[in-house]
Amino acid sequence: MSTGIVIQARTGATRLPNKMILPFYEGKNMLEILLERLKKDVTLPVVVATTDRPNDDAIEQVALKEGVGVFRGSEKDVLSRFIGAAEQFSLDRVIRICADNLLLDTRYIKVLADYAEHTDHDYLSFKNFQGKPSILTHYGLWAIELAKVSALKRVAQTTEDMLYHEHVTNYLYTHPEEFDTHLLEIYSPVQFNLRLRLTVDTQTDFDILSQIYSDLKRIGAEITPENITSVIDTMEGVYEQMEKIINANQK
Repeated sequence: MSTGIVIQARTGATRLPNKMILPFYEGKNMLEILLERLKKDVTLPVVVATTDRPNDDAIEQVALKEGVGVFRGSEKDVLSRFIGAAEQFSLDRVIRICADNLLLDTRYIKVLADYAEHTDHDYLSFKNFQGKPSILTHYGLWAIELAKVSALKRVAQTTEDMLYHEHVTNYLYTHPEEFDTHLLEIYSPVQFNLRLRLTVDTQTDFDILSQIYSDLKRIGAEITPENITSVIDTMEGVYEQMEKIINANQK
């Protein structure tokens, strides 16, 4: 079965519009940095799935500049967008990544892809020490999910509820009686830090991650959970800021 990475990205975020294309580090934006990381760290094909709105021409331009595939579809029906991207690029399984999580631990992409090669689950992802699916945490490090395209098509045929069409995988992991789902362990001790938030929704998120990334580059450290938290430990008041946003945005 053919597996590829599909990244959802758009400029129309309500809390921080254009966050994907704002200057993040030395003139580069978040999407550029994420795509550069993926091209360096993984061998799977990469597709950016953005919307058909004119504003997202900018997303397409970044993807094409980085030499990855592009699919454009519905802004609200993200499920149909993923199915369309998979069909256009002949993928049987998609590894879903949100471009909000540019500091994700890319090593876990290979873990997921390798596990899928020897199993036949409809849905695969990770869980933290509490058993909580990583997609429902604020880490932004392991929000990596794999779904069979046939399973996504079944969801599209089963429900018209926009909750499940906007949140691509939600129906799969909330209906284990209908789909074969499995969550793998996270082995990093960083998962025990429930004050950690490394996803970008707000200007504060953006500013914090930009500083973390800049500090990692300055000291020449690899982007790993352990190095990230070592940098945060030197930043006064950052965990308090993260905790405040987490409490205001419970998943």
